[in-house]
Amino acid sequence: MKNLLAPTLILLCTLFNVNAQNPKDIKLVDYRPKSIYQIPITKVKKARYPAIDMHSHTYANSEAELAKWVKIMDEVGVEKTIIMTTATGPKFDSIYAKYAVYGDRFEVWCGFDYTGYTKSGWIEHAVKENFISSRLDKTNGYEKLIGSHIDFTLYFVQRQSSKSKRY
Repeated sequence: MKNLLAPTLILLCTLFNVNAQNPKDIKLVDYRPKSIYQIPITKVKKARYPAIDMHSHTYANSEAELAKWVKIMDEVGVEKTIIMTTATGPKFDSIYAKYAVYGDRFEVWCGFDYTGYTKSGWIEHAVKENFISSRLDKTNGYEKLIGSHIDFTLYFVQRQSSKSKRY
């Protein structure tokens, strides 16, 4: 009886044309896993308390997209979104004007102008003006300046001035 099991399975597979799925045809977009656990599911459609989205960027490319963004914020209970622009000067001004239409719904943060960062004294000026923190770390012949946001972390060629005060 045991000897007939393998040939029987092979015969059944060939009769019913059972083929494995081609891995190239498996797409993540089609993946719909079903949990084997029978536990209660809670679907939170709106935050109980007003939330603040602490990190976003200028994703809206038009007034319509920005209006839709605000509508979604209302639907899910987001009171305010912090926009990290990395922009300075006139570019920042135009971005700010676009989001300012919605009052306190958006807080728009500028970037930093790193013009002249290779010149002697720039680091001291940047720290004095609160462009960057005063934490300096030597790493592989570079000095790492930590900005107020991960997007603003810079790596500089060794400082031209070794006389600067370290905090």
